[in-house]
Amino acid sequence: MTRKCLTKLCEMLHILGGLRTTRHTDIDEKVAIFLHIIAHNVKNQVMIGRFQRSGETISKIVNRVCNAVKRLHPHLLKKPEPVTENSTDQRWKWFKNCLRALDGTHIKCLVPLKDKPKYRTRKNDIATNVLGVSTDGRVLRDALLRPHGLKVPRPGVMEKGRNYRNWTITEDSKLVDALVNMVNVGGFKADNGFKSGYLQYLETALKEKNS
Repeated sequence: MTRKCLTKLCEMLHILGGLRTTRHTDIDEKVAIFLHIIAHNVKNQVMIGRFQRSGETISKIVNRVCNAVKRLHPHLLKKPEPVTENSTDQRWKWFKNCLRALDGTHIKCLVPLKDKPKYRTRKNDIATNVLGVSTDGRVLRDALLRPHGLKVPRPGVMEKGRNYRNWTITEDSKLVDALVNMVNVGGFKADNGFKSGYLQYLETALKEKNS
């Protein structure tokens, strides 16, 4: 961050966020302490030595700057607007009322030999580009913890002659069991969803159940 940007941020935090200079610490130092912690993920003990402040003072500064930053929310962040019912935009009209982020990812797939050129990526993998709606991992966790559990809808019948097949009811049940076990005892719960590595855990759990 340039000095000009830092000065502008300090001004906004002072005028709009209510951040104030105290007897021993000015606004610039408070913002510097806050940014250093969130940018480098350092512990309070490190900050004590670096800024020559007590641990209590460091904690108070971080909380005050954080509260000031939250007050800037209506000034810095644009409220998302859903795709309207009468949207004619060719890119977005298929996602009416969608409010979340959209992103795509390449999923490796098995296709007949004659179709492989259509699915070959720039990295020479055979994959299909899947567009998905991003949601909060807490939604899945909440569904898994509901009294009646998670009901996985069975996919429709795929085109014959392709390397696809339907999931059986037994496989659906094993998947739900693995998900529930991952949430309860797998150690993959996080504040905003699941910790990294949970997909590998699920794959291993399903292989064990099928063995």
